Amino acid sequence: MHSPVFRDMFKLPQSDTGKKSVSEFNPDNLDVVRMPDNGYQFIYFLKAIYERSFFQANKAVGFSDEIATSIIVLADKYDMQDLYREATHRLSGLPYSTTFAAFELRQACPHTTAQAAHSPRTRRVNITLEPFFLINAARRLQTRELLKMLPIAFYFATSMTAEALTDGVARKVLHKTLGEYGREVLDPEDARRCIEAKPKLVKASQDATRCFSLDTANLSPACAAKQRRSPCRVALERLSQAAAGADLANNTSPLKSREGWFDKRCTDAPMNKLCKDCQAHIKRLHKEAREKVWNDLKKLYDLEAWP
Repeated sequence: MHSPVFRDMFKLPQSDTGKKSVSEFNPDNLDVVRMPDNGYQFIYFLKAIYERSFFQANKAVGFSDEIATSIIVLADKYDMQDLYREATHRLSGLPYSTTFAAFELRQACPHTTAQAAHSPRTRRVNITLEPFFLINAARRLQTRELLKMLPIAFYFATSMTAEALTDGVARKVLHKTLGEYGREVLDPEDARRCIEAKPKLVKASQDATRCFSLDTANLSPACAAKQRRSPCRVALERLSQAAAGADLANNTSPLKSREGWFDKRCTDAPMNKLCKDCQAHIKRLHKEAREKVWNDLKKLYDLEAWP
């Protein structure tokens, strides 16, 4: 792990050590280069370099998007490519998937990182998403890796409270003696994108759950072709009533899979059970609708020419 920026700093002319004065902040008379970087970001950056255990996958602190983006910003600035790649890899292990298939896999293990999802030795960690850090880092750096995560970051940001969208979120404090680090606030244009996307996501949720409605198109072709009221038609009618009662459509989470709810509904009682072909048909429609939402995220948030 090296940085050509830090390497070249040692080529700068050094001051005459005999003329330096001792101060409270420099008791050893060392040459000091004052950095313009944010202090809270620099702490995470140094910890990632000097305390490798701080960055291990089995540490809860390693799953913070705030920490990862802080390291990414400074690793990019100081051209530490190895550290940049490691931090972006860990960030993608959070729910900031770059493909729909990865997002689907991530939903199956919501409390662990993607890299650790299949490891029985990895303990479950509650992850608090703070997508503002990723959005702001992407706005600043505009690197390919961060831009690929941007649509899903905006999607998660939209579900945050109106207060958070306008006032930002508090940065974490590693130690109380270090004081407050202030708040991470979205650019006004990005906050506007999130606010304007809310009704669009509700509409997308309605589209993604239309497969549970009373429509013969939601039955398998064989069952839909039957003239009389078949058991699957009766089951679909009850399914649509249950979906309305569960209020699956009126939310801003159209990417959320409802397969678990659907499977439970089909197994609760024989009268609710659709045939296997109809179940597979509805699941396929649900997945296709959600995948369409995924593919439309960039357009939904007007990210084609972002920022």
